[in-house]
Amino acid sequence: MGQRPGHFNEQFKPAGFNTLQVFLSPSIRYSGNDAYATCCSFEDDETETTYEGKVAFQVLVSPICYEEGPTTIGSRGNIDPEFDNRKIEWSTTERGSVILYGLLIRLEEEE
Repeated sequence: MGQRPGHFNEQFKPAGFNTLQVFLSPSIRYSGNDAYATCCSFEDDETETTYEGKVAFQVLVSPICYEEGPTTIGSRGNIDPEFDNRKIEWSTTERGSVILYGLLIRLEEEE
C-alpha cells in the first residue's frame, strides 16, 4: 500500500523523513479526518436509505515502540480537546508492535 495523494512520499518529503512507517493516532477525531478516512456511500436495500460512512482500525501499540509527533494535516485549531496537537500523530517502524483489535465504523444518513 502506498501513500495517499497529498501525503509525503519518497519524492516529496522532508529530509530524513521515513515514509514507510506505520502512522497512528490516539484520537479518533484525528484518524477520522478526511485526510486519512475517505467517505464512502452505500444504500440499505431494505430501507432504501443512503448512508455516508467512514472506518478506522482500533489498535494496541507497544508503549515503547512509537514516537509522538505533531499534526501533519495543517489544522490551525485544536483537533481534539483530549490531545495536544504537538503529540497527536504517532509513528513506528516496528510493524509487529501494532495489534489490530477493532473496526470502528461511523454511519450518517445522507441528506
